[in-house]
Amino acid sequence: MRPELKYRIAYLGACLIWVSGILPRVNADEKPTDWMQVKLQMSQEILAGLTRGDLAAVETHAQKMNVVNFMEKLVSSDKPHYKEYTRQLQAFETANRDLLRQSAAKNTEGATLAYVQLTISCVQCHKLIRDAKK
Repeated sequence: MRPELKYRIAYLGACLIWVSGILPRVNADEKPTDWMQVKLQMSQEILAGLTRGDLAAVETHAQKMNVVNFMEKLVSSDKPHYKEYTRQLQAFETANRDLLRQSAAKNTEGATLAYVQLTISCVQCHKLIRDAKK
């Protein structure tokens, strides 16, 4: 798929999601760091939900995180280190699915552990990106 087509598809999806109130506005020409900023904001909301014991909020933000992760995968297939990057996105997705499952089950300890695993996957992915730039 041509890169500009992927970005247009991602932009269309983000607009539809934004209109539905799930995500803040995301432009097709935004840099990966802009996607990371959205994920960072959502992860902070998840942490806030965990500290308040509001597992419904945790579940809501984890669902939003799934959407952002999907959009990011769609536009990132042209990265030079794509294979390893894809593994990191998969680890993130697995941890986020566990976070969703644990929050739906109202298991605060399980959701907290899943959040820690999600955070570890973020740190590992950012390390990969930093190392690739060297």
